[in-house]
Amino acid sequence: MYDAASCRASPPRAGPEPTAPRREAGYNPRNRIEASRWAETGRHPVRPRRGKPVRVRHGRATVTGERTREMPLGQLLAWEGSGERSPDGPNRKPGDLPRGASAALFAQERRPSHGGLRREPGASFVWGGRDREELDMDRACRRLLSAVFVLTVLVPACAQGGPGGGSASSTARGSFPVTLTDDDGVRVTIKAEPHRIVTFAPSNTEILFALGLGSRVVGVSGKYDNYPAQAQSIQRVGGAGEFGVDPNIEKVVALHPDLLLAISGGDEWKARLRGLGIPVFTLNATGFEDLLGDIRTVGRITGAAQRAAVLTSSMQKRADAISQAVSREPRTSCFFEAYYPPLTTIGPRTFIYDLLNRAGCAPVSTAAKSDYPQWSVDRLVEENPRVYLVSSESGVSVASVAKRPGFGGLSAVRAGRVFLLDSDLVTRPGPRVIDGLALLARLLHPDAFPSAA
Repeated sequence: MYDAASCRASPPRAGPEPTAPRREAGYNPRNRIEASRWAETGRHPVRPRRGKPVRVRHGRATVTGERTREMPLGQLLAWEGSGERSPDGPNRKPGDLPRGASAALFAQERRPSHGGLRREPGASFVWGGRDREELDMDRACRRLLSAVFVLTVLVPACAQGGPGGGSASSTARGSFPVTLTDDDGVRVTIKAEPHRIVTFAPSNTEILFALGLGSRVVGVSGKYDNYPAQAQSIQRVGGAGEFGVDPNIEKVVALHPDLLLAISGGDEWKARLRGLGIPVFTLNATGFEDLLGDIRTVGRITGAAQRAAVLTSSMQKRADAISQAVSREPRTSCFFEAYYPPLTTIGPRTFIYDLLNRAGCAPVSTAAKSDYPQWSVDRLVEENPRVYLVSSESGVSVASVAKRPGFGGLSAVRAGRVFLLDSDLVTRPGPRVIDGLALLARLLHPDAFPSAA
């Protein structure tokens, strides 16, 4: 899963002013979490040095604190933190999407400052050295372990749920302490069922409320923790750090949390909280299946494993029904506008791309080599997608798309097949993603869902 990470630039070293970094062709500075002032300071970020790919996402899905549209998105500023790193690496690859990009910074390109950066097809930035095959094998192993967990823990627990049997909560309490490796590759031990939880990503806030644990949430990242409505009245702990996207450590500690749920990045403040005895667990989903795994993981570490199993089963059933409906229709070519200007779309290994595929779309950006590639209007007109999807993050209306130079040549514009999407439904890795998937499927294949017309 917007839905928060550290954004503090490294302190300048003594000596002459650094020269502007050399740019690489195709290098996109836009990152998934933090706002930065690189355009103003010219300073390089401190790159994470773990074997964990970090993906760009778009939308306030996981933006934390009080970052606004005026604060540009920039590089991921993460520090090598403390905590025991799992020798097998993280459970999942990350991917939450940020909000409020600056057009100038988004279009800018720069060279990374560390040799650990490599590029994957469809990924703007990939940190570390784990290749795609290893990560795919990692995911397969996780699914197998999830199945074993369901058979060995949940099925016996359900069998005891009748008269005289234990409740979901009491059964779950018996599974503590629990030790899992999070998506930062850190082994985290939860000693007892947590009852005071701080979330530092709106996606994690939504997951907890969907599991019926909203009353346990005592702190959230900021104003983008806006769903459900009850979340808006919870204490906000974001807004600290040089750019206002770190948690305020004093506020967090004052809430006496026994668990903090976060997304990738911010190793420095995570290490500080762990040093103060607060468990920090990082989650980042890269696709729908990975999201289901994240929800089950949250269930395990909060004592709500059975509720998580019920929720994910319901989401899976809806996704299967959608897939079955669209499978009877030919795939529809589409273009997803993540940002404009410059015209920017999504690559084949983003969370949104996975949803589009499941909804029966054939994105014209299949051959993209980065997560959020810039696209020329001439190329777009040549590809002529049948459906044009616009993220609400672009801050435009359907009518304004038709007025852009060159867009009149698109059949989607002429035929009225330009649709504005609520970004939170397709970029925020939480339970409402299934609603976003259903919406995409209806827009792409209206004939497959006559009752929704």
